Amino acid sequence: MRIYTVITIVLLSILPGFAEYYEFTDAQGRTITAKPIRMVGTQVEIERDDGSKFTVSPTIFVTKDQEYLAKWAKEQLFVSGDVLKITAKSSTTRKQKDDSSRGVEIKRFKGFYKVKVVNESDMDLTDLDVKYRYYVFKNDIAADKRSSGQTIKVTGQSKISTLPKRSDFEFETKHSEMMETDLESGYRWAGGGKPKSEDELEGIWVRVYQGKNLITEFANPSSLPKKEKW
Repeated sequence: MRIYTVITIVLLSILPGFAEYYEFTDAQGRTITAKPIRMVGTQVEIERDDGSKFTVSPTIFVTKDQEYLAKWAKEQLFVSGDVLKITAKSSTTRKQKDDSSRGVEIKRFKGFYKVKVVNESDMDLTDLDVKYRYYVFKNDIAADKRSSGQTIKVTGQSKISTLPKRSDFEFETKHSEMMETDLESGYRWAGGGKPKSEDELEGIWVRVYQGKNLITEFANPSSLPKKEKW
């Protein structure tokens, strides 16, 4: 049984000295003192305590040593930042005309984001919690300035029980009510404001956790974390 490739690991924080020398035992009961250096495909390069290095399959070792190497390998992936890739695309529903007002054309629609989480590693990932917050600018109607309005925050999350290696997971965020207004011909606002207004999606910030551990995060625009607080 290839425990190395199927065992489920809970991510732990990297601690100084985690990859120190370790006594490995093979199926014949022979021992070797070495430490893991890097993954080479499904094999691992280890360094013996005399300084010599060689590459082996984790399956030559006993179960507990395979578990040790599997945990180490997964932690190294997260530290390298090459595990997950996140993309998010803004989207809206079709605009629907609201005929309840006279003199101004109102269209209502919903805004949201389509989020994709890609596992770029060769390991299955489990128990992922994808948390997000995105921002919608609600333009004031009849405003003198384009920047007149307020920003609202929409939060949510999506859980991924298992994300197989080299696969992806897609989901839509919560939908937010949005509106567009346009004065009809021959009308104007009493205060002289602009004839048009439209709510806008301003950006999204995504974080992926495994347990309490933050694995990676993504923001579009990239400056969003400097502007907002999580």
